[in-house]
Amino acid sequence: MGKGIMCEVVKQLLILGFDVHQFTKIEIRCAEANKKSRAIPERFSFVYQAIQEDSEWLYSTYVNHAIYTLLASEYHRQ
Repeated sequence: MGKGIMCEVVKQLLILGFDVHQFTKIEIRCAEANKKSRAIPERFSFVYQAIQEDSEWLYSTYVNHAIYTLLASEYHRQ
């Protein structure tokens, strides 16, 4: 835990999505209550958009997702 693997994955995802495939937006969704997961898009300047209720069946209950987006224009400004 805490080895930076997900941060490296997101960094490569951004390169692949924005630089290679020319996406205009990338979205990350994670469990609302998972603070470590939510810290990852925040670290990469993703913008918090909304909570989507009952998005995923996890451990015998539904959990809400926090939705974050990053636009290509914002990515290229960084």
